[in-house]
Amino acid sequence: WEQTDLLENVHYHYDMQTQKLQLSSWLLNDVGHFEPEISVANAVEVEEEQVSAPEIFRTVKRLEATKETLWITKQYTITGTFKCTKLDAFRFPFDMHRLHFQIVAKPLQGGLSTLGLPRSPRLLEPRLRIRECLVQQAAEAADQLPAKEKKAALAAAAPMSALYYERFDEDSLEKQARHIWGRFDDSGILDTEVGDFRVCAFGGKLSDPPDNNYIVDMYLARDWTMYLADFILKLMLTIICLCSVFVPYSDDLLANRLSISLGIVLTLVSY
Repeated sequence: WEQTDLLENVHYHYDMQTQKLQLSSWLLNDVGHFEPEISVANAVEVEEEQVSAPEIFRTVKRLEATKETLWITKQYTITGTFKCTKLDAFRFPFDMHRLHFQIVAKPLQGGLSTLGLPRSPRLLEPRLRIRECLVQQAAEAADQLPAKEKKAALAAAAPMSALYYERFDEDSLEKQARHIWGRFDDSGILDTEVGDFRVCAFGGKLSDPPDNNYIVDMYLARDWTMYLADFILKLMLTIICLCSVFVPYSDDLLANRLSISLGIVLTLVSY
C-alpha cells in the first residue's frame, strides 16, 4: 500500500548500515497507525501463519505531489487446508484444475465507521506493482538502448530511486499482466509442484462487485508422465488376459479360462 502522511526522520529514516529506508520502531509499535491485514476466507484450517513487519519497498513520485510517498509492503506465509469447488478429474491424467483463494481484508482496529460498521480497507488492483514490472522490463531491455537512455533505465530500476507513477501511458499499463510472480529464476523454470500437479500459472482479480475481497487463482496441470508406466503395464496385462479365449474346448474349459483371468486380476490388484 501507499502512504502519504509519513515524514522523514520522524516516521522513517535512512539506515546507513542496510542502505535502505526503515520505518521507525515507535511507529511499528503504535497500535493506532494504519497497517492493513488480510486473511484467506476459504481456509478450512490454518496450521501456521507468519506475517512479516511492514517494510518500505521504495518511494513513489507523482507529478502533482510536492513530496515523495512511501510504498510499504509486508509478506504473509500461510500454511493450511483450503476449500475449493468445481474440481473435476474427468480427463485424468490430462486434467487441469484451478485452485481458488479468496483474500479478505480484516477490519481495522480503532473504532467504527460513521455508519457504525467495522472499518475495512478496500483491496485494489496492484497498480504500483504493474508499474514496477514495467520499470524492470525497461531495465532488462536497456542493452538495446543508447548509452544515455540505458543509464536512465538502470537508474529508474534501482531500489533507492523513486518510482515515477506517471511514467507509462495507460495502453502500456493495460497490456501488462496484473501479477508476475517468481515463475522463472536464473537456472530456468521453477519446479513448483503441489502433489502430482505442477503449477503452470497464477492470476489475480478483483471480486465482482468490487469490495474488500480479492481473488487469487492458481492453475495446476497434472504430470501425466508418472502414470505412463502404470498404463503400459495394465494395458499389457489386459492383452494377456485376452489369451484365455485360445484355451481349447474341453471339460475343464471354464476352470482353465478362470485361472488365467483371476491370475491377471490379482496382478492388477497388486499394482
